[in-house]
Amino acid sequence: MPSAREVVAALYGAWRLMRFDAGGMAWFDVSITGFWRSFFAAVLVAPGFAVLLALDLAARGEPVGFGRAIVVWIVAYAVMWAAFPIAAILITRLLGLGGRYIPLIIAYNWANVPQVLLNLLAALISAGGNELGEGGGLVVLATFIYLRVYLWFVMRAALETTSLTAVAIVLFDLVIGAIIGFTASRLV
Repeated sequence: MPSAREVVAALYGAWRLMRFDAGGMAWFDVSITGFWRSFFAAVLVAPGFAVLLALDLAARGEPVGFGRAIVVWIVAYAVMWAAFPIAAILITRLLGLGGRYIPLIIAYNWANVPQVLLNLLAALISAGGNELGEGGGLVVLATFIYLRVYLWFVMRAALETTSLTAVAIVLFDLVIGAIIGFTASRLV
């Protein structure tokens, strides 16, 4: 488990990356120890993810088995946190960027914290859609677009690669997440 100081430094690095400042990478511990500790971000993200999931299930308007939903989404959550890092082993090797794998996963993991916070904020604004009219949907869309650009910047900065390569990896990550999310939703 990372120290409080390491968590604060990593979150500051993620925040700097959100401002499209590649200097945010300097705030991550890019050692093998830092790699494993970066998965602590999953603990920080879990409450926000649970609220997002609860909002999504409530918006369905159809009965859902609560116990089944919890089990399915706990498994899906674990798979989400493992899928990209595992796939990135192959991707970085194929692209000749294997030496940047550890910084990529560290930045990617810590970048999830502000992503979930922004998604949660957008979802809460959207949940108040009656007062906002179409504005709630626009907030969600704008957040989605911003977060894809943010992730593109994280990929580009962490891998020290081209914009096109970073776009391809973001699209790959989006597909992985969509497949896991769709599968979990169908199982619920």
